[in-house]
Amino acid sequence: MPIKLTKAAIEGLPLPDGRESIVRDSELKGFAVRVTSSGHKSYIVEKKVAGKTRRITLARCDLIPLREAREVAISHLAEMARGITPQARQQSPDTLSAVLEQYIAERQARHPPMKPKTADSYRKLMAEFGDHMGRSVASIGEREILDLHAALTKRGPTHANNVMRVARAIFNYAEDLELAPANPIAVMRRRRLWNRERRRTRRLDAETLPLWWKMLEEMDVLAWPARGDVIRDLWRFMLLTGMRYEEAGRLRIENVDLKRATFTVLDTKNRDDVTLPAGRYVLALLTRRCALGGEWVFPAPKRTYTSAGHDIRKTLIVATGLDWSPHDLRRTFASVIESFDVSDSTIKRLLGHKVKDVTGGYIQQDMERLRGLVQRYEDCALAGADSR
Repeated sequence: MPIKLTKAAIEGLPLPDGRESIVRDSELKGFAVRVTSSGHKSYIVEKKVAGKTRRITLARCDLIPLREAREVAISHLAEMARGITPQARQQSPDTLSAVLEQYIAERQARHPPMKPKTADSYRKLMAEFGDHMGRSVASIGEREILDLHAALTKRGPTHANNVMRVARAIFNYAEDLELAPANPIAVMRRRRLWNRERRRTRRLDAETLPLWWKMLEEMDVLAWPARGDVIRDLWRFMLLTGMRYEEAGRLRIENVDLKRATFTVLDTKNRDDVTLPAGRYVLALLTRRCALGGEWVFPAPKRTYTSAGHDIRKTLIVATGLDWSPHDLRRTFASVIESFDVSDSTIKRLLGHKVKDVTGGYIQQDMERLRGLVQRYEDCALAGADSR
């Protein structure tokens, strides 16, 4: 039964009993809203052209206003009345490459938007589809997915899974736009082909921590002018705070409170702003770096903030034989803090996850409790490094 489609009516539409439901507008014949079992709602138009019912998906209901959707629908219905097939005017892309870009564009238009780094990682992972990126999504079937996953698994099981996870999202999106009849990635679950993934556990321990710290002490910072000393301080900061590079590298001087001995990380991976206490060594490091002025605590000579220093790290690995990664520093921090027998929520808080429902006077109490743990960790790490 058609209803008058309003914003409130659309928001209140229930999930369908089956795969989808079509709710038609009583005011504009041919205009409707399609509701999928996943909760996605899209504006569509339907009309017979040359004796066959044709359907065009206009846009997701949360992306354009109802008034604009009606105007677009009227335009399409007028063309269809003149016998113009909707395929000739279909605005939704049908190649895998085009669907990927449209998916990213929609995600970046949402709030909060997809981060540029995430968009780049999606593109890099989907590039594994090679020539398939130029094919229509409807023409890519389970056979292609099985062959690609098998080939990628030989190179790296986790990488193969990551490619398929992104592809699953893209094909779900294509299916939602009615550009593909089904999601071919579903064969992975049906045949239980997802690779088992081993969680990385490498960290600096009693043997490697002193070697790592000595490596920094002895590194020739002049070999990398205007970068070496910054990168060295960045790595020390990451070890002693557990921060990711993306968070530590983007730390601004204005977000360091030397008086309160705290620093605030903006827009973390979890999209929160998090304030954390600094231990005595870290506070001295921050004081020294902030005294240099500028915008960034860890600046780069020709850009905004410094890189993670992968080129320097690789050179040092070759020179010392000590293999390590920036994330090993975060795992080191987490494992030592965990050994203090503290709660999971405390560990998450120290790793930069925002704690909800912390209000009023408890905020200061919580900060001082965390400061004690941070100082305890810092003392342990520096004692282990044998370098105070």
